[in-house]
Amino acid sequence: MAAMQEAVQYEALQRLTRTRFYFTKDLARHKTFFLNQLFLKFSGLRQDNPFSNTFGATSLFTI
Repeated sequence: MAAMQEAVQYEALQRLTRTRFYFTKDLARHKTFFLNQLFLKFSGLRQDNPFSNTFGATSLFTI
């Protein structure tokens, strides 16, 4: 009985870990896509980074 309980908990933890991994990977992919689109839209502007944090409040407000 205790072994079955541990197996159920292990499977639940494994599922949560996989989901977190895929969400993290998906977030990184979306950030890269956003930065590429941002570069294409504003490539004629200054080439250096005008914001210290690309995803900060000021830069997101400006966009």
